[in-house]
Amino acid sequence: MLKIKVLGPGCANCKKVEAAARQAVASLGLEADIEKVTEYPDIMAAFARAALAPGLSVIEKVTEYPDIMAYRILGTPGLVINEKVVCAGRIPSVAEVTTWLTSALEAACAPGPPPAGAEALAGRVLKPRLIAVFLGVVASAIVLTGYLFNPFLP
Repeated sequence: MLKIKVLGPGCANCKKVEAAARQAVASLGLEADIEKVTEYPDIMAAFARAALAPGLSVIEKVTEYPDIMAYRILGTPGLVINEKVVCAGRIPSVAEVTTWLTSALEAACAPGPPPAGAEALAGRVLKPRLIAVFLGVVASAIVLTGYLFNPFLP
Protein backbone atom coordinates (compact mmCIF):
# COMPACT_ATOMS: atom_id res chain seq x y z
CA MET A 1 0.00 0.00 0.00
CA LEU A 2 1.27 3.43 -0.90
CA LYS A 3 0.62 6.40 1.33
CA ILE A 4 0.67 9.65 -0.62
CA LYS A 5 0.30 13.07 0.98
CA VAL A 6 -0.26 16.41 -0.72
CA LEU A 7 1.05 19.19 1.52
CA GLY A 8 -0.47 22.62 1.17
CA PRO A 9 -3.25 24.95 2.24
CA GLY A 10 -5.57 23.98 -0.61
CA CYS A 11 -4.54 26.55 -3.21
CA ALA A 12 -4.68 26.04 -6.99
CA ASN A 13 -1.12 24.69 -7.08
CA CYS A 14 -1.94 22.13 -4.38
CA LYS A 15 -4.90 20.99 -6.45
CA LYS A 16 -2.61 20.62 -9.49
CA VAL A 17 -0.24 18.41 -7.48
CA GLU A 18 -3.20 16.36 -6.29
CA ALA A 19 -4.41 16.00 -9.89
CA ALA A 20 -0.92 14.90 -11.01
CA ALA A 21 -0.87 12.31 -8.21
CA ARG A 22 -4.31 11.05 -9.22
CA GLN A 23 -3.24 10.75 -12.88
CA ALA A 24 -0.03 8.92 -11.93
CA VAL A 25 -1.91 6.49 -9.70
CA ALA A 26 -4.45 5.88 -12.48
CA SER A 27 -1.72 5.38 -15.11
CA LEU A 28 -0.12 2.69 -12.92
CA GLY A 29 -3.46 0.94 -12.54
CA LEU A 30 -3.63 1.46 -8.80
CA GLU A 31 -6.70 2.40 -6.85
CA ALA A 32 -6.53 5.51 -4.71
CA ASP A 33 -8.56 6.80 -1.84
CA ILE A 34 -8.11 10.58 -1.82
CA GLU A 35 -9.37 12.63 1.08
CA LYS A 36 -8.58 15.58 3.28
CA VAL A 37 -7.45 14.15 6.58
CA THR A 38 -6.79 16.42 9.53
CA GLU A 39 -8.42 14.68 12.49
CA TYR A 40 -7.15 11.50 14.17
CA PRO A 41 -10.40 9.46 13.74
CA ASP A 42 -10.36 10.28 10.01
CA ILE A 43 -6.77 9.09 9.74
CA MET A 44 -7.60 5.80 11.48
CA ALA A 45 -10.64 5.29 9.22
CA ALA A 46 -8.49 5.86 6.12
CA PHE A 47 -5.95 3.28 7.30
CA ALA A 48 -8.71 0.79 8.08
CA ARG A 49 -10.09 1.14 4.54
CA ALA A 50 -6.60 0.76 3.09
CA ALA A 51 -5.94 -2.36 5.18
CA LEU A 52 -9.07 -3.99 3.78
CA ALA A 53 -7.93 -3.33 0.19
CA PRO A 54 -4.19 -4.19 -0.14
CA GLY A 55 -3.76 -2.58 -3.58
CA LEU A 56 -5.30 0.68 -2.41
CA SER A 57 -3.23 3.84 -2.23
CA VAL A 58 -4.23 6.50 0.23
CA ILE A 59 -3.74 10.07 -0.95
CA GLU A 60 -4.03 12.39 1.99
CA LYS A 61 -4.32 16.18 1.73
CA VAL A 62 -2.48 17.83 4.62
CA THR A 63 -3.71 21.40 4.99
CA GLU A 64 -2.90 22.33 8.58
CA TYR A 65 0.25 24.47 8.89
CA PRO A 66 1.83 22.60 11.86
CA ASP A 67 1.35 19.28 10.05
CA ILE A 68 2.96 20.70 6.90
CA MET A 69 5.91 22.12 8.85
CA ALA A 70 6.54 18.70 10.41
CA TYR A 71 7.93 17.66 7.00
CA ARG A 72 10.43 20.56 7.04
CA ILE A 73 9.62 21.91 3.60
CA LEU A 74 10.25 25.56 2.75
CA GLY A 75 7.44 26.00 0.26
CA THR A 76 4.16 24.46 -0.74
CA PRO A 77 2.86 22.51 -2.51
CA GLY A 78 4.66 19.41 -1.36
CA LEU A 79 4.34 15.72 -2.18
CA VAL A 80 5.15 12.94 0.28
CA ILE A 81 5.21 9.26 -0.70
CA ASN A 82 5.51 6.71 2.12
CA GLU A 83 6.64 9.43 4.55
CA LYS A 84 9.45 10.62 2.23
CA VAL A 85 9.29 14.15 0.82
CA VAL A 86 9.82 13.78 -2.93
CA CYS A 87 8.87 17.27 -4.07
CA ALA A 88 8.40 20.67 -2.44
CA GLY A 89 7.79 24.18 -3.69
CA ARG A 90 6.86 23.27 -7.27
CA ILE A 91 4.33 21.36 -9.33
CA PRO A 92 5.78 18.04 -10.52
CA SER A 93 4.84 16.52 -13.85
CA VAL A 94 2.77 13.35 -14.04
CA ALA A 95 5.85 11.51 -15.36
CA GLU A 96 7.87 12.54 -12.30
CA VAL A 97 5.13 11.42 -9.92
CA THR A 98 4.84 8.11 -11.80
CA THR A 99 8.59 7.58 -11.44
CA TRP A 100 8.44 8.31 -7.71
CA LEU A 101 5.49 5.97 -7.26
CA THR A 102 7.21 3.09 -9.08
CA SER A 103 10.35 3.64 -7.00
CA ALA A 104 8.26 3.54 -3.83
CA LEU A 105 6.52 0.35 -5.00
CA GLU A 106 9.89 -1.28 -5.77
CA ALA A 107 11.25 -0.24 -2.38
CA ALA A 108 8.18 -1.68 -0.68
CA CYS A 109 8.63 -5.00 -2.49
CA ALA A 110 12.42 -5.18 -1.97
CA PRO A 111 13.76 -7.75 0.48
CA GLY A 112 14.59 -6.55 3.97
CA PRO A 113 18.04 -5.63 5.23
CA PRO A 114 20.61 -8.34 5.77
CA PRO A 115 20.57 -10.05 9.16
CA ALA A 116 22.32 -8.19 11.93
CA GLY A 117 24.71 -9.57 14.48
CA ALA A 118 26.82 -12.69 14.32
CA GLU A 119 25.10 -14.10 11.22
CA ALA A 120 25.91 -11.01 9.18
CA LEU A 121 29.49 -10.93 10.40
CA ALA A 122 29.98 -14.64 9.68
CA GLY A 123 28.52 -14.20 6.20
CA ARG A 124 30.96 -11.40 5.36
CA VAL A 125 34.06 -12.87 7.02
CA LEU A 126 33.90 -16.63 6.51
CA LYS A 127 34.91 -17.13 2.90
CA PRO A 128 36.06 -20.53 1.54
CA ARG A 129 39.57 -19.28 0.82
CA LEU A 130 39.92 -17.86 4.33
CA ILE A 131 38.76 -21.15 5.86
CA ALA A 132 41.27 -23.09 3.72
CA VAL A 133 44.14 -20.82 4.79
CA PHE A 134 43.12 -21.16 8.44
CA LEU A 135 43.00 -24.97 8.23
CA GLY A 136 46.39 -25.01 6.45
CA VAL A 137 48.00 -22.87 9.15
CA VAL A 138 46.51 -24.98 11.96
CA ALA A 139 47.62 -28.24 10.30
CA SER A 140 51.13 -26.85 9.74
CA ALA A 141 51.34 -25.74 13.37
CA ILE A 142 50.31 -29.21 14.58
CA VAL A 143 52.91 -30.92 12.38
CA LEU A 144 55.65 -28.45 13.36
CA THR A 145 54.83 -28.89 17.05
CA GLY A 146 55.07 -32.66 16.63
CA TYR A 147 58.54 -32.43 15.03
CA LEU A 148 59.82 -29.97 17.64
CA PHE A 149 58.71 -32.01 20.65
CA ASN A 150 59.45 -35.45 19.17
CA PRO A 151 63.05 -35.57 20.57
CA PHE A 152 61.78 -34.96 24.12
CA LEU A 153 59.32 -37.85 24.13
CA PRO A 154 60.55 -41.23 25.48
